[in-house]
Amino acid sequence: MKARYRTWLAVPPDERELARNAHPPVNGQKAVAWDNEHKLWYAQPGVELSLLDEWLPRPQNFSTNDSDPVTEFAQELEKAGLII
Repeated sequence: MKARYRTWLAVPPDERELARNAHPPVNGQKAVAWDNEHKLWYAQPGVELSLLDEWLPRPQNFSTNDSDPVTEFAQELEKAGLII
């Protein structure tokens, strides 16, 4: 599927060159570019998004549970081996 508009990407800093080179230029412009104002990578309109699949955000991977943040933090500390 081709991007019809600017599509934000989740590119880790150590993968920026991979993302930049994952797609050939579109209409003489780099397919993947950096938005300095928003500090985010994006795919230009017209880019074949299947080539950038690994950097497309996946909202379903974010936790939406309603648990208490203090309890979650304590659990993470315990997982790390800290005694509370």
